[in-house]
Amino acid sequence: MKVFKLFFSSLTFNLRSLLRFMHYIVYMGEHSLPNAEAVFNSNHELLSSVLGRANEEAQSAIVHHYHESFSGFSAMLTPQEANELKKHDSVVSVFESKTYRLATTRSWDFMQQMDTLDPNHGIFQSLRKRQRGVIVGHIDSGIWPEAPAFTDNGLGPVPKYFRARDDFGHGTNTASVAVGAGVLIQNQLAIGGAPNARLSVYKVCWFNYCVGADILKAFDDAIHDNVDVITTSIAFDDDDPAIAGQVNYFEDGISIGSYHAFRNDIVVVAAAGNDGTVGSVSNVAPWIITVAASTIDREFYHSINFGNQQPSLTAKAQGSDLKVLSPDYHLAMQGPRQIISAFQVKFPGVAVVDASYCKADTLNPSSLQGKIVICYADGLGDNIVAKAEVVQKAAGVGMIIIQENNATTINDLAVPTLILGQDEAVSFKNYMSIARKNAVITSISPATAVIERESAPKMAYFSSKGPNHVAPDIIKVKFLFVLVYRLTIFFLLLQPDITAPGVNVYSALLPPSGVADNAVVYGYTSGTSIAAPHVAGFAGNTIDFGSGHFNPDGGMSPGLVYEFDDKDVHIFLCSQTTDPKRLRAIMGIALKCQNSPVPAYQLNLPNIAISNLDKPIRLNRTATFKGKREGPQVFPSFC
Repeated sequence: MKVFKLFFSSLTFNLRSLLRFMHYIVYMGEHSLPNAEAVFNSNHELLSSVLGRANEEAQSAIVHHYHESFSGFSAMLTPQEANELKKHDSVVSVFESKTYRLATTRSWDFMQQMDTLDPNHGIFQSLRKRQRGVIVGHIDSGIWPEAPAFTDNGLGPVPKYFRARDDFGHGTNTASVAVGAGVLIQNQLAIGGAPNARLSVYKVCWFNYCVGADILKAFDDAIHDNVDVITTSIAFDDDDPAIAGQVNYFEDGISIGSYHAFRNDIVVVAAAGNDGTVGSVSNVAPWIITVAASTIDREFYHSINFGNQQPSLTAKAQGSDLKVLSPDYHLAMQGPRQIISAFQVKFPGVAVVDASYCKADTLNPSSLQGKIVICYADGLGDNIVAKAEVVQKAAGVGMIIIQENNATTINDLAVPTLILGQDEAVSFKNYMSIARKNAVITSISPATAVIERESAPKMAYFSSKGPNHVAPDIIKVKFLFVLVYRLTIFFLLLQPDITAPGVNVYSALLPPSGVADNAVVYGYTSGTSIAAPHVAGFAGNTIDFGSGHFNPDGGMSPGLVYEFDDKDVHIFLCSQTTDPKRLRAIMGIALKCQNSPVPAYQLNLPNIAISNLDKPIRLNRTATFKGKREGPQVFPSFC
């Protein structure tokens, strides 16, 4: 373990202060000051001179100084003071410190088997000996250091200052996928992508919320700590999904931090977000590897046995029965359990449709107690976790979800739950129409894993989608649309930077109350949160990969590689702003833009997107073939 740092600015001010001031980030680009003290003094002087505050008052207003890797600070300011700071020549941007949310085994085997290489002699075997020098910077909710996934054999004891442990579980999930040590679970090895890498942890999230000023400070420190890779599974929290995380690239903490990481040769991997709607993708800066979530080829099934000599039914598994902590746990059968539709146990006056969806405060405990209730899923984004809590509150012992779209993710639910997809739902409804009030379940088998290779990979329904509203000519996460130009129809599938397993992935969990800190506790997690660390686990190695599904073995011989460097960033920034002072502050050197800015679709990226195609356009790309023969290859222009 290298370092463990925590940031907790969001609760450092009393209510009176928060009523008067807001938390702002003042970003000032690169700096050439000799040391931290000089940066601090400069920041204090700026606040004092621009805002008319005493030096002591300016010092107390500042929450974070950004001084290790770039220049700036965050402070408690009034909106009027923030506007005054924007006018100063040395300031690139001033913006409110927004709130972010955490976005959230077989997956490695699945990715390896997708490749034509021998799965027994792939990249996993060849790279793990080289991972000992790799440091993965992990910006999340912390980790649970005693978890077997984070064993530090050969690295010495856990440092005494390692004190801000994960109290939410998200960081432990994601870190175990990126760098988790091999843990034997029921004769199968649960292991991260870089089990021999070191982990540098930056805890910025508390109770599912993360403050932008803290995130930026974590990037500042991680760059200074000389990590090789930064992984963060944090997405912008906004009521309008169409603009979630899609603000000016230098008015967003993750974008600014990852830009400076990129310029220091540090790979940044971030989650795309879990909103699932068009235009909701987060972390869209071109210097970030934005990771979408996709499925793997493993499903879990229960066998349900009904009463009245009816045939059994196979259904997808859900809930706590899949935790290794208690592998035999399933729907407790103390004699047959009655099955009843939710609308039959609703409170008087509650709408039938609300009860059918098992919404809050719709189910009557006196009618549901001891029974298994049937609830319907209200679309792809319906909250099954909340439904289970409603059923538990109403004294139900189990839940059957009718979700005919077959989109199933495994969650840790308040009551054992079975998911019925389209085919199973038809059989189940036939049984219910015959049995009616006598419908019972006599037994349910523990979950069984089934490999269905033809079913994956597919994009997860919840994975946030493009287009990229900040720079529409840069593709970020798939969005299917039809383009008609000169009576020719083009079907364009905008791919993500990369997609990786993010549905029902095995990862370490926090030990429940009363269980030893170092207990082997694993469960299933879904989300772009869990997809991103798959990529980060290998990004620290000297391999290349591009758009499409993450293929670790393919990184050994990727074919065409499109280099994206400072020159491309310069071109891109000129397409966003031509202000020479702003550009100099950001990049630390004097730069000039062409009179006619180069459009973003001319960047040397492997994908092509033209948001406004109203005439023939010539495009150029330069690629290097990484395979049997090396060297730059300039390809004919696309028209």
